[in-house]
Amino acid sequence: MKTKLILLLIIFSFKCYSQTISKQIRNDFCKNALFQYKYGNDTFKAVMNMAVRNIGANTLEELVGSAENICYNTKLQNEFFKIVYSFGGNRDMIFMQFHSIGMKAENASKLTDYLEEKFNQTNKKDITKEKVIVEKETEISKSYNIKEKDINLYNELVEEQKNKIFEYLKNTNENQLKFKLEIPIYQKMISDKMSIYNFDNTYKVSYKKNDYSRPTVTTEKVVYAGSNNIQQINNFENLEGSDKESKLININQISIPTFTENGKEIMTELTIDSIRTIYKKGYVFAKIKKKQFILEDSSILEKNIENEIKSKMQQQKKGNYLIGYIYINVMGKEDLIVNFEELKKDNSVLNKFLLKSSYSIMRSLL
Repeated sequence: MKTKLILLLIIFSFKCYSQTISKQIRNDFCKNALFQYKYGNDTFKAVMNMAVRNIGANTLEELVGSAENICYNTKLQNEFFKIVYSFGGNRDMIFMQFHSIGMKAENASKLTDYLEEKFNQTNKKDITKEKVIVEKETEISKSYNIKEKDINLYNELVEEQKNKIFEYLKNTNENQLKFKLEIPIYQKMISDKMSIYNFDNTYKVSYKKNDYSRPTVTTEKVVYAGSNNIQQINNFENLEGSDKESKLININQISIPTFTENGKEIMTELTIDSIRTIYKKGYVFAKIKKKQFILEDSSILEKNIENEIKSKMQQQKKGNYLIGYIYINVMGKEDLIVNFEELKKDNSVLNKFLLKSSYSIMRSLL
C-alpha cells in the first residue's frame, strides 16, 4: 500500500511539473511576441488583438496597452497560446507558430509539448469563446528525400552544385577570391616567397525545404489571412580543409525544387555527402632562349602542370617570364589555367616591387 502511494505521488508530481511553463520559456515568447506585435505582419497583430479582446479589453487604447504589456500579463499569454493551439494542425505546425516569431527551437518545442498535453485533456471546441474555422491546413510533416524519390533529379542537382562551384573558382578575379576566401593574390605570394597555395577542402551539404505557411482563419467577426511561406534551410559542413566556415559553399548554394502530389506541394531534402574542391595556385619564373625552355624550379610542379606549361611555352617568344598557373578540380571536373607575363623593365603591368622581387631569381636563369 505504501509503495502504491509513493508511485501515485511521483506520477502526480510529474504531471503537475509537465503542465507548467518555465519563466525562461515565457520570457522568450513574450520578448519575441512584443517585437512581432510592433514590427511584424498584420496576421500576428490580429491574433494578438483577439487574445486581448478575449480577456476583456474593448477600446483601442486597452488593446494596445494590454498587448504591449504582454510580458507582465500571464493571463494574456495563456489566451494567446489557446488561440494558436485552436488553429489546428499537427505538432510541427504548432511548433512553427512559435519558432517562426523568433523563439529558440528548444523553447518552442517545450511550449508545444505543454499545449498538447494541456489541451488534449479538454474538449478542443471549448478552447476559445469564438468559433474558429481552419479553412486551409498546409501539410508540412511529409518530406521526400530527392535521391530516394528521383535519382535523375538528384544527379542533375549534384551536377548543378559542382558546376556552380567550378565556374565561380574559374571566373572570379583574384581580388574577389582574396576577399571572399582569403586566397592570396600573386603579388602577395611573390613577396612572401610562397610559390604554391593550395585550397583543398571537402564539404558535406544538406538542403531542406520547410513549409512555414499559416492557414487562413475565419472567426465570427474577422478573417485572418494566411500566408504562403516556403523556405529552404541549408546546412554546410567542412569535413576536411581550411575553409572551416564553408564560405565557398555559402557563396555557391543552390535551390532545390518541391514536388507536387495530388494537388499538394510536398517538401523535399537533398544531401551531397562529399564535395571535394581543389584550387591550386602557384607561379614559376622561366626563360625562353634559342627554343630552350628553362624553368626556375620545376621540382615544385606536378607533372601535369609542368607538361602544360612547357606546351604553352612553345607559343611564346624568347625572353624572361613570370608564369602563373591555377589548377581547379571540383568533384573530378578539372581545368588548368596558365598565364605568361614577360618580365621587362618597361612593363607597366608589373610594378617596381615585382621586378625587384624577381630580379635575383632571374639572374640565375640568364
